[in-house]
Amino acid sequence: PRLQYSMDTSLPFLLSLAGFSVTLLCHLVFSPLLWSRIREYRTLPESKKLYLITLLASTVQAIFASIVTGFIITTGWLGDVRVYSKSQLGFTTMQVLFGYFVADLLFCLYFPRLRNELGSMAHHVAGIIGIGLGLYCQGKFMYFIVYRFISECSTPFVNLRFVLHFLNHRSGFWYYFASIGMVVTFFLCRILAFPWHWYELLLGLADPASSLVPPHLRVWTCINYA
Repeated sequence: PRLQYSMDTSLPFLLSLAGFSVTLLCHLVFSPLLWSRIREYRTLPESKKLYLITLLASTVQAIFASIVTGFIITTGWLGDVRVYSKSQLGFTTMQVLFGYFVADLLFCLYFPRLRNELGSMAHHVAGIIGIGLGLYCQGKFMYFIVYRFISECSTPFVNLRFVLHFLNHRSGFWYYFASIGMVVTFFLCRILAFPWHWYELLLGLADPASSLVPPHLRVWTCINYA
């Protein structure tokens, strides 16, 4: 597409601020209002209530990332250049998700129960550093950063299954739908796609043009793919 070669980086943090604000609104306003209307939720311990509150923003960002990344993959919107892309859509996606990761990390750090989830904390820090470096380098290795978002396809099914499990709805159509969807998308987007991700990354690293990519971005991209 012609527009992929006209990337606007003049306001690099505007959409990040939007992603940050929407995430905090979900955590502090929309999610508590939604859960307060569900009877089973009111009987849960506070630790589980707190965890469920974070799932709304997590699901919204996962759906956004999956749809945009799916569109990019099927239309070739990033172009054929692995090392450097000027895709406005790719840059916008990174901006929004950067804001989400920062807001979600700050929210989790505020509560000891969430702060103790070391795996989640490490995931957020890795995302912030990786996307932040991609934004700073303005297009370099954007191809690999954005393509990695396809792994978020499994998140809505994982979250739905968690919700139904916590609310003791562990049978029926929606529980089985979430379970099957989780297994299928996790296998396709996180396990089966893993060798392809590395194949593409190694091709990019072998490209002579990758010498123009800052070493810290190359190293961190490899860490995010590990």
